[in-house]
Amino acid sequence: DTVVTPLAAAISVTNAAATVGGRNRETDQEFRERYLSSVDKPGGSNTDAIRAQLLEVPGIVTAVVWENETDETDSDGLPPHSIEAIVYGGVTTGPAANIAAPIHARKAAGIQTYGGQSAQVLDASGKLRTIKFSRPTPVLIYVQISDLVTSDAYAGDAALKAAIVEYIGSAAGDIAESGLAIGETVYYNRLMCPVNNTPGVVDYTLKVSTDGKTWSKNNITIDARKKAITGTDKVVIVT
Repeated sequence: DTVVTPLAAAISVTNAAATVGGRNRETDQEFRERYLSSVDKPGGSNTDAIRAQLLEVPGIVTAVVWENETDETDSDGLPPHSIEAIVYGGVTTGPAANIAAPIHARKAAGIQTYGGQSAQVLDASGKLRTIKFSRPTPVLIYVQISDLVTSDAYAGDAALKAAIVEYIGSAAGDIAESGLAIGETVYYNRLMCPVNNTPGVVDYTLKVSTDGKTWSKNNITIDARKKAITGTDKVVIVT
């Protein structure tokens, strides 16, 4: 731990009870990903800057921002001169709502927002502004692990399932801090990484599905407005 405000006379500190809250120090890879997603923030009001502002909000896992610079409604349904932020994670209603404000803070004046959800933001002039945004359509991913061979170091089925959920991203209400991006394909070979990294896993057969019935070893393509999600109940370990 680091003392935020050091006291010259303090020699040591003993906690009477275990601390709560906070999070583990980020890894080098997590830092790189956070850095790459935030470097465009100084760009002002462009879509990269809006996305970077959104990704700084606690609870927002991933986001994409689209724009239509033309005078006509585009093929994706965006009205002329508008932006659409598609956001996974974050709070949409109540006093803790935290999605609309960063969009309003970064969007250019005169540019309208578009999306299936909305929230109001009080601007510096005291006027309520309605900010629209969208949620990605969830695509449930089922994962089957069979012929599992483990060593004495095996961390257990719960750890294996958690690793897969953390990689893909969890369902609404139990949103993980990581996961695949909106519109990102579920690549079969990459899905092996969290399995291989689970301590004690020696060998296995992995299959994926979108309905829990038809299994394959193929990639699962995700549309631009959709987000792959899963859950521990969607990861099946066949013994």
